[in-house]
Amino acid sequence: MTAANLTTILKGSVENSRKIGHDLVRAYGAGSRRMLHTVDRSFTKMLASPPVALKEPLRMRVKATGKKVVEFANGGVTATSATAVKAIDTMCDGGEALLGGIHTSFQQIDNPYATRAMGWLLGAGVPAAQLSRQITDQMAHSTGKLAVAAAGTKHRVATPRRRKAHAKKAQR
Repeated sequence: MTAANLTTILKGSVENSRKIGHDLVRAYGAGSRRMLHTVDRSFTKMLASPPVALKEPLRMRVKATGKKVVEFANGGVTATSATAVKAIDTMCDGGEALLGGIHTSFQQIDNPYATRAMGWLLGAGVPAAQLSRQITDQMAHSTGKLAVAAAGTKHRVATPRRRKAHAKKAQR
């Protein structure tokens, strides 16, 4: 029974670690996209009234290049986030599999003395595992708040705002 409790507690810590990692990646992605959006907006604003007079074809090419740079950087953020999520999932899946293997190995011990000794060791490890689980619970809660604060409830993408309403008013 103690091995099952310890395994359950540790698997809960691994799941919390997965959530922590995913929330941190989500916050990183949202913050990076927000920064790219701000850079793009500032660049576009600067090109609207440049400090040096630029001819229209050159201004359009510079603006298109700026958009491509933002799109490229946004792709890098997306690829980095996806790779990080895969790595987190692989590590957590491996940890859960390892815990399952240890639990199975413990159940296969036939020697009553070894079983009793392992039971004492596992019983001694339960309080530490419970403390670890409480810490990861608190961290998962905090990183969840961080991810919501950084990313909101929806995933944000660095795209320029459309100003059709203003353009239509200007034409009238």
